[in-house]
Amino acid sequence: MGSPARPGQTRAAPLASRRRATTRAQLIHAAGELFDETGTTGAGVADVCSRAGYTRGAFYSNFSSMDELYLALCSQRAEAFLDQLEDELADHVTSAPGQVDLDRAVDDVVAVLALEPTWVAARSVLVAQAVARPAAAQLLREHHQAVLERLGPLARTSVQAAGRELAVPEDQLARDMLVAYDGAMLHGVLYPDQARSVLRNAVKASLLSSSREVGP
Repeated sequence: MGSPARPGQTRAAPLASRRRATTRAQLIHAAGELFDETGTTGAGVADVCSRAGYTRGAFYSNFSSMDELYLALCSQRAEAFLDQLEDELADHVTSAPGQVDLDRAVDDVVAVLALEPTWVAARSVLVAQAVARPAAAQLLREHHQAVLERLGPLARTSVQAAGRELAVPEDQLARDMLVAYDGAMLHGVLYPDQARSVLRNAVKASLLSSSREVGP
């Protein structure tokens, strides 16, 4: 049987864990600042470390590559928009008495989705990296799956609030909505003034084709 941990050792582990979490968060924040300033994912490890005030060793103790860092940034921002969508649904859908119009449910979904050109550029770079490198593809799949797991229940809530029921599994609806989102992002690069309406129409089509009215 091993010796019991000393009090100092017990306190040191949580402290080290908190410091690691702080370092990771600040590296992600620095990458986000650089991305927002430049509109590209061209910053390197040295740029991020300089902005965050950490060494390369601190970087590599948290991330294996810039791909992993930018996917962590994408995941953080995706979680933020899903949290916002959840709040919108709570305010305008789930907490509202009676049935809401399908158009209102669609508006709640579309209103929080990012269509900025810089966001489109970042996702495009990550996809290109995933084509070239299996490790990047695996990271992108994990990010995609995490978004699907959050988006599915939220999409189902929107459908149900509009007096409809799903005709397909919720994960399929979530996948269809992400496809619509990706298509609208690409369209938005070419026709920025049409991006939001294209996304709205695509999301509505996804909701309608994946659900049916609830009978009396």
